[in-house]
Amino acid sequence: TLAVIGSHMSELEFPGVIVDVDLGNRWYFVKIMEDGIPQKFTFRFTHRLVDASGCVIVNPQADEYKANIFQARQDRQNESQRMLTDDSAISVRSDEKYEVLVRVDGSINNQPRKFYIVSGNGSKSGRAVLYASGEFQLKRALSVLDWDLGFWEAFPILLQSHFLWVGWERLRESGRKRAAEIRGSLPILQKLDKSVNLDYKDALNREMVYIQERMDRMAMYQAAGLNHQEYGPGVNLRWLEGEAVYYEAVFAWAGQLPITVLRDYLINAFDSTELFHSKDISHRKLQLEESHKLVTKRADIPLREHMETLSIKRVREMMQASGSTLKARSKAPLMDFLLGHMTPTMERQIRSESKAPNYKNLPPPGLSWDDFQFLRQDYKWMYYSLNEWLFAGYATPKAIEVFLALD
Repeated sequence: TLAVIGSHMSELEFPGVIVDVDLGNRWYFVKIMEDGIPQKFTFRFTHRLVDASGCVIVNPQADEYKANIFQARQDRQNESQRMLTDDSAISVRSDEKYEVLVRVDGSINNQPRKFYIVSGNGSKSGRAVLYASGEFQLKRALSVLDWDLGFWEAFPILLQSHFLWVGWERLRESGRKRAAEIRGSLPILQKLDKSVNLDYKDALNREMVYIQERMDRMAMYQAAGLNHQEYGPGVNLRWLEGEAVYYEAVFAWAGQLPITVLRDYLINAFDSTELFHSKDISHRKLQLEESHKLVTKRADIPLREHMETLSIKRVREMMQASGSTLKARSKAPLMDFLLGHMTPTMERQIRSESKAPNYKNLPPPGLSWDDFQFLRQDYKWMYYSLNEWLFAGYATPKAIEVFLALD
């Protein structure tokens, strides 16, 4: 029997037969099933072996390795909490692999601003023109960029520092200009208007046509070289055809919020989740976000939305209770029938059993929800791309051309 460390640091135990050992590389091969292909395991990840006689061979190095991993995670969490609760902190985990070379004058939306030219210290590092609300805020933002803090923990710190990479903005401008050239006389694809009142089948067909149009348009851009390989991550239809999102209003909004509340809100709004149920968030966090006008309770949720959360079995029971003999494989025609023959008692039952989201996340003032989702994703790609460019000198061909033009 072998006990090894799994991919999430959990301990996995299973029977097997060791068929080969490589002492030089410190690994061994195990047949887990009699007719299976031998799988490779390393000594470092093996907690213990129990041989056929029951003798237990323990490996203290595996325990030490696992303990070090968990300690590193705890240290990272502690530092993250310190950075969130102390707005005068610069991360002690930063390796300071950068140097602020010079401050230069410029403007954002015709408003004068100070920018900073920053260089990485490595042999292959790049240079970047960055904006922040001050030199201290710049160094605070760079200190979280420079260590192993996850983006969603770093995001509120970066927003409250007004952190922005000018090269990334120029890359987006270049992408939109190139998209207009490729598009020629074709109109920009407009967002699908879901307020149009259609029955279920027509609405579904309309949405499928819209999705296909977007896929065809994106394929046209990619075939002309407007793709991830040339322009880097984040290239999508909103990036190429949408209006620019100006960050200053978002920075001002973020600066008015307690940073821990901002962090929780950004995590709660993760993965484009505009609607959510109050049971998915702690009561205390919900109250805080309501008090800062980050969420609102939904009023007048359509009855059909409530019905869609019920199982098809429950909908069929309601059909039977209504006296109808209509049968269907899917819920849609059954719901259409019930909505046309609704009684006050049935409506109360549906609303009481519903699992429909009863709260709504609100975007920053002046932005639509879609604009906010684009900003979040675009900012994430900016964060990772700047890390690669500043500290490793890596970027895609078109991005390098745009970034170097700012030197």
